[in-house]
Amino acid sequence: MIAQFVAAQLRRPSGRMGQLFGHLLNRSNRGMNRRAVAHLDVRSGHRLLDVGFGGGVGIDAMFDVSDDIKVDGIDFSETMLSQQQQRMADGPRAASISLQLGDVAALPFEEASFDRVLSVNTIYFWPEPVLGLREICRVLKPGGRLVLGCATKQQLEKFPPAQHGFSRYDVGDVAAMLNDAGFDGLECATPGGEAFFFSIAHRPD
Repeated sequence: MIAQFVAAQLRRPSGRMGQLFGHLLNRSNRGMNRRAVAHLDVRSGHRLLDVGFGGGVGIDAMFDVSDDIKVDGIDFSETMLSQQQQRMADGPRAASISLQLGDVAALPFEEASFDRVLSVNTIYFWPEPVLGLREICRVLKPGGRLVLGCATKQQLEKFPPAQHGFSRYDVGDVAAMLNDAGFDGLECATPGGEAFFFSIAHRPD
């Protein structure tokens, strides 16, 4: 029962307990998000999208690279949206950040809107991952880059909550889905000794 509850909160934090999970996610995901952003190649003037921004540490990492950027974020957790809107409302970057409720399968953005897209620890929860990746490809500009951060299949198999509603993928699985979704220039970065990997792909020019 506890594992199922934790799995549900990781998938979609909700209520007061979801607020607590937002803070916990910040602690546990900060390092992974920073490494993922390092692969994004963020540059001055870019517009970026964080799919499933959760506790907001990916967005923080983007602005640590450059203040001259615009960042949109979507998340399908109302609790995470409210928490992060409050956290960022009075900050110096508030005018450069736009957060909204959304689903990766139907992104509320026009085609070719973004230079870069980030998504960390979310693809496990997408009912139709190829559809979500096609949507990301659609909203990326030609030549735009996507970075996906995923825990390894082996790591998730050892994590009890992941037995409840998590899809588990290895590097080859993600590469095949990116290819099916229309991406090219596929790369994989596997930090030594870590239980996660980054899949990097581009929308064709």
